Amino acid sequence: MDTALRSLNASIDSSLLRPIERPLRSELSHIQWLLTLQSLPTADVTEASIEHFLVYRDAVGIAGVVGLDFELLGFRCLERDRAPSAIEHSPQFKSLCPSTAVLMVKP
Repeated sequence: MDTALRSLNASIDSSLLRPIERPLRSELSHIQWLLTLQSLPTADVTEASIEHFLVYRDAVGIAGVVGLDFELLGFRCLERDRAPSAIEHSPQFKSLCPSTAVLMVKP
């Protein structure tokens, strides 16, 4: 992910003053708050999962957040109707993620 992060920062418009960075663990509640503001699920946004997030900070603090769990870590897409039983019965699959969310698995 560090290679992808360096590549992303290299392509950022020079008018942006700050790079996209990994969040601090102390920023977890702020990330959850931003996701909640956009009606996005936060139940599985934990200290353990924060390493899969990137943040953009402006002069005030975190202004944007993105979660990166998928292709960069070796995952591939899978049709939702082919989900393994353990995934199909998980809270994320059943209620936290909308039916339009992409299901990805690691081969």
